[in-house]
Formats: sequence, C-alpha cells, structure tokens
Amino acid sequence: MPIGDNLDNLLPTQVGAFVRIELRRPSDVHQDPVYARYRKETWEVFVELGICDAPRAAQSALDTAKSELQGEPDVVIQCYSAGTEPSFLKDTSPRLGAFVAWTRGSYYFSAHAKDGDAVLSAFMACFPY
Repeated sequence: MPIGDNLDNLLPTQVGAFVRIELRRPSDVHQDPVYARYRKETWEVFVELGICDAPRAAQSALDTAKSELQGEPDVVIQCYSAGTEPSFLKDTSPRLGAFVAWTRGSYYFSAHAKDGDAVLSAFMACFPY
C-alpha cells in the first residue's frame, strides 16, 4: 500500500524499464493532482496521482474518470469495480490507446498509454502500487 506524500516513493523514478522523464509537482499535493510521464524507448505512459483525504474521495475520482470515458464514442470499458479495495477501471480505444485507473486506500492512480494495451501492460506489471 502507498503511504505518505513523498512523490519519489509514490511515483518512482524508474518502473521496470520505464524511466520517469517528467514530474509536475503542484504547490499542494493534497489538493491538486500530480502528473508524471514515463518513457521506454519510443513508448510513453502518462500517470496521474491524487492523494485524497479518504478512500471514498479516491473512489469518487475513479467514478469521474469513468464518466469522462463513457462520453467518448469508441471507448470499450473492459473491467470496472467500484466500492472495493482496490477499485479499478480499465478501457481501450483505437483512437485514445489504453487507460487504467485504480485506488489504493486514499490514493487515486491512473495510467494512459497512447500506444495501446501492450505498452500499458508492460508498465503496470512493474508499477509498485
């Protein structure tokens, strides 16, 4: 389980063969999302982190992500579980790539790979949370 608000622990500098190439630190990590980009050769994965006050707030962020995705015409939601630990959502789209969002306690994470499910799967197999 993730703990604390140390961004280098929550979004490590390296995830398997993917190296973090950008980390956007907001002025208050408890109020605003944190964004990171990881790269392996030509593959990139965009990650969002939300440090929430409570697990329900993290799950609410997941609900928001689901609502936004359902407005896209070619998105196929592959799996979705709400109100569980972890809660999660995964989708694919020929136009947008692959996306996964999940909660771990009071933390919300999402990862997006424009190059598709194989890239996202390779990244997620090594992501610690």
